[in-house]
Amino acid sequence: MSQLESAHQAKDNTNPLTDLIQPTIETNLSINQIFSQHKMDNSLDTRVTNGVSNVDVKSLISYSQMALQRLPLLEVIFERLMKSLTTSLRIFTSSNVEVNIVNMVSMQFGDYIEQVEAPALISVVRSRQWQTLSLLSLSPQLIYTIMDRLLGGRNQTKDRGSKPLDFTPIERHLIKGLVKLILDDFSKSFTSVTPVTFVDERLEINPRFALIVRPADAVILTRLNIMLDGQAGEIEFCIPYASIEPVHEHVLQIFRDQKSSQII
Repeated sequence: MSQLESAHQAKDNTNPLTDLIQPTIETNLSINQIFSQHKMDNSLDTRVTNGVSNVDVKSLISYSQMALQRLPLLEVIFERLMKSLTTSLRIFTSSNVEVNIVNMVSMQFGDYIEQVEAPALISVVRSRQWQTLSLLSLSPQLIYTIMDRLLGGRNQTKDRGSKPLDFTPIERHLIKGLVKLILDDFSKSFTSVTPVTFVDERLEINPRFALIVRPADAVILTRLNIMLDGQAGEIEFCIPYASIEPVHEHVLQIFRDQKSSQII
């Protein structure tokens, strides 16, 4: 058989369906690889020089150390907040209040924004001394419950589902008072660590309008459950690691001193 006949026979035996599918599989694979590498590059601050990708190892190690070093002391701070907020909300609402920490996790800011259900009441929080931003989110159920208590209702919380959060001027004033109460207690929880004052810069209902850092930036998310006379609600603190960078060394030194005193 001649070489020309062999080539024609090989072409005839080719499955056209396989030829159609194979490039698609290879294309999808390459796209997934590119996407994964792009996401990794954003997360690790990757730089490309002369076609070679170099990961900023120093930044990666720094963020890993922050996650291990800061969380223990932040847990202590939020435990203080939990206790003080229980007392403050009891006085504020004249109700039986129980506050508990649900969890504290590290994640990317973009992942947090994606999981926030709209509508939600989000306070963009500024720390005066550090000049950095964080987020405080209050669930609609908590807001409606507290509004009922403050305006004379009892166990008549409205379930508005996904409807917009529309409030009267009086309700807005009360909500701002509630946010200020939470942030004042949060500021006091830092007293033994470093003086700082957290203030409400603005309120947002749409999470897309509360973008304070890049989606790939690391944040600490702390969720607290609040029970008022059997009605449950939640608040969430979203704190970028960069927002507590100004007190990194100070916070770390205090945590080391506490560990040393425990050992002694």
